[in-house]
Amino acid sequence: MSVKSLQIQDNDLKGLLAQQAFIFNRDYQGLEYDTYIYDGLYHAMEQLEGDGYNEFKGCMIFFLATFCCFYSGVEKMDSW
Repeated sequence: MSVKSLQIQDNDLKGLLAQQAFIFNRDYQGLEYDTYIYDGLYHAMEQLEGDGYNEFKGCMIFFLATFCCFYSGVEKMDSW
């Protein structure tokens, strides 16, 4: 069902089919992280929202040898 959603051109139908595949997989104890299920969901969202829907904008992450830091805009969010 999820693989079929990849072949459909209609955005709404693609999303509904991918969601139904996820629900069916969850309710009938399919693999928790099934590649086909999440691939269908990813491509349905990409089709509905556009190519850049999964981008993390306005933030930067930088790494030093012993320090990592995450900034959102100008505010420091986390470091480790």
